[in-house]
Amino acid sequence: MQSCRSLFQLLTGLIMLGLLVACTNETAPSADTVFLNANIYTVNEEQAWAEALAIRDGRIVFVGDTEDALSLAGAETKQIDLDGKLLLPGFIDTHVHPLIGGGYTRALSLDTFGGIEVGKMADIVVLD
Repeated sequence: MQSCRSLFQLLTGLIMLGLLVACTNETAPSADTVFLNANIYTVNEEQAWAEALAIRDGRIVFVGDTEDALSLAGAETKQIDLDGKLLLPGFIDTHVHPLIGGGYTRALSLDTFGGIEVGKMADIVVLD
């Protein structure tokens, strides 16, 4: 009878401990960088545009509004205000044939449809 009572007390204690642990306010790690006040084209049909984006460990962890992005910012988070500028996903060609690829890069022309006015070059934001 004593062993059943001890077992019951042990199980009750473990359940209570589990409930206490489940109720703690554990916060997610802060984002490393947040981009705010932007026009972000997401290439996502369900959410084509957003105003903020958060990055942690080199990965996008949030796309949405500024208020929610700021909730992911900590004391060490770098905050970049894009002042309404456009933020686009990166364009990366991961498939190239070395012998042909060099020829393509020499022939590549990005000015076919016009260029950026010289006075507007200052509006381009380059991030490392």
